[in-house]
Amino acid sequence: MTSTSNLTCNFTLSSSLALGVSFASDDGGASYGGQITVSTPATAGPVSTGLWDNDGNVFFTLYLTENPEINCVINSGSEPGSWVPYITLGRESGLACQISNPQQVGENNYNYTLTVTQPAA
Repeated sequence: MTSTSNLTCNFTLSSSLALGVSFASDDGGASYGGQITVSTPATAGPVSTGLWDNDGNVFFTLYLTENPEINCVINSGSEPGSWVPYITLGRESGLACQISNPQQVGENNYNYTLTVTQPAA
């Protein structure tokens, strides 16, 4: 591992939808390292949370503010034993979410773009 003891992942949303965001740890543990920052059209500023809990990943849910049942879940963590991010799509429930390839912008600092759409019914 490198000398920096955290991992920062910044997500920019590309969406015309009014989206909210919530975070949950893999197992309810306390977060202890890293940071996720998500900016959504529905929030006044970025929303942040710790990246890991003590023995699992953190999931964040992007949802329609008018109907939270329409959502997608992103699984975030790191490759075991490293500060390399591991960001995957966990579930889509009415929203389609695409994750861009990471752009490294500094030591242990990565930018992602999430493209979120609502497919026609």
